[in-house]
Amino acid sequence: MEKGYALITGASGGIGRQLAYHFAEDGYSPVLVARSKEKLEELKKELENNYSISVLISTDNE
Repeated sequence: MEKGYALITGASGGIGRQLAYHFAEDGYSPVLVARSKEKLEELKKELENNYSISVLISTDNE
């Protein structure tokens, strides 16, 4: 059951990445934001195997 959304900045690594897993496991649909598009895509693939992912936002302009 989806509880709502969780906006997670810095989701591509460290604490942000762990928070993405934590909120997804707790039933929230994470909105993932980070500079690294490649790392976000990797995290998305990992999470999509078991959880609902809402949105990916990459702030990397390159």
